[in-house]
Amino acid sequence: MRPLALIGDSHIGAMKRAFDGTPGMAGRRKVHFHPFGPGGEAATAFFALSDEGTSVTTRAARWRNLTLDRDSFAGPTGQGAIIALSLPMNTSRVLRGFGWDRHVPWALRGEGDEIPLSDQAVLRIIEQDCGPSVAFARAVASLGLDVIVVEGPRFFAHATYVGRLRREVCREIDRRYRAHVGEALELSGIPVLRQPERTITPDGLTDEAFRHENPKDTHHANADYGRLVMAALIALAAQLDAGG
Repeated sequence: MRPLALIGDSHIGAMKRAFDGTPGMAGRRKVHFHPFGPGGEAATAFFALSDEGTSVTTRAARWRNLTLDRDSFAGPTGQGAIIALSLPMNTSRVLRGFGWDRHVPWALRGEGDEIPLSDQAVLRIIEQDCGPSVAFARAVASLGLDVIVVEGPRFFAHATYVGRLRREVCREIDRRYRAHVGEALELSGIPVLRQPERTITPDGLTDEAFRHENPKDTHHANADYGRLVMAALIALAAQLDAGG
């Protein structure tokens, strides 16, 4: 049974709180948590693959950086860890960091002075944001480690940027982003652990029942959400151990 290492952005917090509050959740499997730091660094050239191709090192200025190789988080028998990466499928950066109040996908242009963007322009914006983290997932997988990408939660209705943006625009950018990343990872044979269906509302947002325990936090999910993700992740790790 290989160790499981959860690395990446701040969405790991919900999983860590769930794990800490649920003794025996992973059975005999050793679980490690390594949050990097501010998610904005994920859109930069934040990692390097060694010349020999045997290790990957993150080098973001504001992160708790990490070098990964075949021995990273290895268990007592020397088995390399399964790496669960929460980073490539996080749409919050692109939703709050671009002017979607003025620029919208051409098919969603409404009344007023909105500026329509072509599908190719929207894709380019998405690629600029997710490209480095998708490349990181591929680089880690190239070391011979099993990598699972953990999908970040969809935005909440109470997210700060939703108040200034049209919700249908947010939903469409969120949808396109997740579809693009999912296709890119599938081409590389990297599985995605999808957001639990029961946490998604009919209109494609994250259910308010799973909002963070701190009412001032409008971005992250709570331990109940983390518990569902951890259960699914541990089950997927068991499948990988069994050769599935």
